[in-house]
Amino acid sequence: MEKYRYSKAESELIASSCIPMAVYQYIDGKAATIAISAGFCQMLGFEDMGEAFELLSNSIYRDVHPEDIPRIYEDILRFESEGGEFRTIYRFFKNDEYRIIRAIGKHEERDGIRLSVVTFADEGSYEETGENFEKSLELTFGMNNYQKGASFFDREMLKKEENRQYILENFDRALKEGWIDILYQPIIRAANGKVSDEEALSRWIDPKKGVFYPDEFIPILEENKLIHKLDLHVAKKVVKKMLAQREAGLYVVPQTINLSGYDFYFCNMVDEIKKLLDEADIDTHKITIEIKERTVANGVNFIKDQVDRFKNLGFKVWMDDFGDRHSSPAVLQKIHFDAIKFDMQVMREFGSGEESRIIMAEILKLPIALGLETVVEGVETGEQAEFLKEIGCTKLQGYYYEKPITLQEIIDRNEKGIQIGFENPDESDYYATIGKVNMYDISYALESDEKLSQSYFDTLPMAIFEMDDEAISMIRSNRSFREEFGDYFAKYMKDGRLFIGQYKTESAAIFHNALIKCARDGENVIMDLRLIDGRTAHLFIRELTVNPVKNTTALALVAISVAQDKDEGLGLTYSEMAAALSTDYIYVYLVDLDTENYVEYSSKTAGADFSNERHGSGFFEEAREAAKNMIFEEDLDEFLQSFSKEKVIKSIEDSGSFTYSYRLYIKGWPTYVHMKAGLTSTKGIKNAIILGVSNIDAQKRQQEAYERLKEERITYNRVAALSGDIVAIYTIDPDTEEYYKYVDSEQLKNIGIEMKGDNFFEEFRHSGMKNVYLEDIDVFLKEFTRDKVLRSVERQKFFSMNIRIMLGGEPRYTNIKAAMISERGGSQLIVGLINIDDQVKRDLEYASNLTAARNEANLDALTGVKNRHAYIDVEEQLDRLIDERKITDFAVVVCDINGLKQVNDNFGHKAGDEYLKNGCELICDIFRHSPVFRVGGDEFVVIVQGHGLGKIDKLMKLIQDRNEENMKGGKVIVAAGMSHYQNDASVSAVFERADAAMYENKVRLKMMQKELKV
Repeated sequence: MEKYRYSKAESELIASSCIPMAVYQYIDGKAATIAISAGFCQMLGFEDMGEAFELLSNSIYRDVHPEDIPRIYEDILRFESEGGEFRTIYRFFKNDEYRIIRAIGKHEERDGIRLSVVTFADEGSYEETGENFEKSLELTFGMNNYQKGASFFDREMLKKEENRQYILENFDRALKEGWIDILYQPIIRAANGKVSDEEALSRWIDPKKGVFYPDEFIPILEENKLIHKLDLHVAKKVVKKMLAQREAGLYVVPQTINLSGYDFYFCNMVDEIKKLLDEADIDTHKITIEIKERTVANGVNFIKDQVDRFKNLGFKVWMDDFGDRHSSPAVLQKIHFDAIKFDMQVMREFGSGEESRIIMAEILKLPIALGLETVVEGVETGEQAEFLKEIGCTKLQGYYYEKPITLQEIIDRNEKGIQIGFENPDESDYYATIGKVNMYDISYALESDEKLSQSYFDTLPMAIFEMDDEAISMIRSNRSFREEFGDYFAKYMKDGRLFIGQYKTESAAIFHNALIKCARDGENVIMDLRLIDGRTAHLFIRELTVNPVKNTTALALVAISVAQDKDEGLGLTYSEMAAALSTDYIYVYLVDLDTENYVEYSSKTAGADFSNERHGSGFFEEAREAAKNMIFEEDLDEFLQSFSKEKVIKSIEDSGSFTYSYRLYIKGWPTYVHMKAGLTSTKGIKNAIILGVSNIDAQKRQQEAYERLKEERITYNRVAALSGDIVAIYTIDPDTEEYYKYVDSEQLKNIGIEMKGDNFFEEFRHSGMKNVYLEDIDVFLKEFTRDKVLRSVERQKFFSMNIRIMLGGEPRYTNIKAAMISERGGSQLIVGLINIDDQVKRDLEYASNLTAARNEANLDALTGVKNRHAYIDVEEQLDRLIDERKITDFAVVVCDINGLKQVNDNFGHKAGDEYLKNGCELICDIFRHSPVFRVGGDEFVVIVQGHGLGKIDKLMKLIQDRNEENMKGGKVIVAAGMSHYQNDASVSAVFERADAAMYENKVRLKMMQKELKV
């Protein structure tokens, strides 16, 4: 049987391994040593591997205790004959003492040959106890433990060791050549679903070995004190990524970088990262440092110093992998982290039952109570994400949202509109506050620790609403709230929002105004809400926080009770009755005419309940004084003349009521309102009036619009009659795009634009698709958009573009012009279509003639190249650039046609012209990328820039070669000289050097011609 041989790579790998091992092959009943490791030699005290091979081959039992040799021999025979595992322990003499050696082996088939792979371990010194060896082992180690910790060196271990060696040998190269790529996994803000942070994760993508994941190479780098190089590499990549992301116009959210504890021992990591950010002009709050909990546990005080250094510079620091068996709340007392990130092991236990969910909820309470944000990684399902939101986890990370991706993928997703979307960093504190609310702990809403429910998740219905100027949105809720109120809000909210003024019932309006009151006053509100099925919910509402960017308010709502009505049939709550009677009124006053004391009942919108009360005195004087700031200026004087206590009373006595219409500023906009007052009596007040102010803006403006429309139609028709060039005129409301057409030209009857409509730009562009000349459609659609028209009007006071429209079957040049005018009813956009066909055609004809004349003046009639006049123009342009220090490199080539005079004298001027043209063709052919000028009878100049300048020497050599060929054939000879621009004061200086060089060349050429004739 032949002796097995490992490949060179495998042999070197085994030989360099630190694991004590040996590989044997039994040939003809004798063990032949195939391979041994460096670890084996070191364990047994061999300095030379050859010595170890010699011992194993010739005297394997030389240093083994004599009493152990028979037992080892029997174990080997059994192993080779019966197979299975080889296990033995013996004494080996080394350094004047016996050491206890443990050996474990197994068989491995390689190419049909059975090998014995044995690993060894040194269990320490052997001490004589007077007992036999086995008894001594039992006393020393315990019978069941003396072979503990063993493992077989198999192919998997061989592969790992091979990879380990490869990683160490190629790590620096991997950094240099970009094999270690950085991916970014988004971390999602629970309260808004946006990307609040991104974690940088490294992947070793090897051209030979494929992908190494972090758990494959990071432990090796840590073990060999190289990890700081990797972490600095990641930090540099992250900084470049942030700059690129900022350049792409995206929000740059904080980036989290994982640091190893070894980083702080082998470099000044804090200063290194701070230096990177300073060089890139990036704030430190844009970088978050993640430090694993086990790193902290290995040196609390040292890590605390590093964390404090980071935080003092403005960095945020998170504790990573909290809950991976190293958890100790005591650490949180010493080190003040900004967030706690839970190990993904937490999510693996998610589906194991209700108990695991309760434990998770309670675990999250600790960091939340300390004011820390919480991050959970490993989120893979919607159910997990929803539960974590409910119990107050502020940030979520996992494949449910997105896998780690490259920077380019981030940019591509944003360009395609399929991104999750980045959080505005200025809103992060707002959403962090909302996110920390545990929807199963109503103390967040009630500000009380009182427990109102026995079951952990069977708690009072609770939700968080967000309110802006347009609508309210429900952004979070617990299971109880969704089960109890889901139908109610599904009916009244559109896409999760309830818009102001779009209430389907009075109940929705009352609810909305209760939220408005809480947000405006910052005070708690308790109200009754009528549900769809007739039950009444008793609600408690409290303000949580205010968004500093959008000025939106977050409100917590708890349903304290839900009661079933006892009586069937008709019935209203107090709020519903008040709301029904208050339709269209924004203010109602109860005024005592004797004392002028009053009560004001107001709401922000018509149709709302009057839950907002204000008491005062001196009603009429206070109302007239307030009018100076609230009433539209044009209506103020007339109001002050008409509204007084005497005139109100007299009008009521004469006609039973007092009425007056005017414009009042509401939200900064003049709004038509109507005041009406009448006598009333109430408990304790005999002489009183009820005065109400209602919103009539819509009705009044509709009437004004109708009158204005009639006037404008007459005006625009008159203008059109005076100007036959006007094709059509439109007035457009810039906010709503409602439009009217005032001139109905005969030319536009078939274009299809209606006399009025609601979506001007969309309809106008759609009409243009049919009627704009085919070559102009792309330009028309690109430039005539709502945004571009309004932007141009705002910046330049007008918008104008010329296109061709098909009129009467022919393309006619038409000008589209737009401008904004201010009218009493507000701003109006005016768009006109003007026929400019005759004018444009006259201009085009003039321009064509002018170009032809200019070309004729600048071209040489004989050769067709540019003439001396054109050269002077170019020379002046270059001189200006030289003066302004804007000139780029150039060269001047001066050429002269040799022998032109002799041709004219001997063969006539017609032959001379042909000779001159041949010389010009030679120059143009060589300098085909540069302008050629004829500046004299036989003299030409070339200005060389750009592409030609880079090979100017080759071009000059080509002229010389052509001249030598033409000499032999009696063809045209061109003398040429060249000079580069050398920071000269003018082009003429460059020309003079080139001209001198040309004359030198001319002389050489004449000498060459003479020599050729001889």
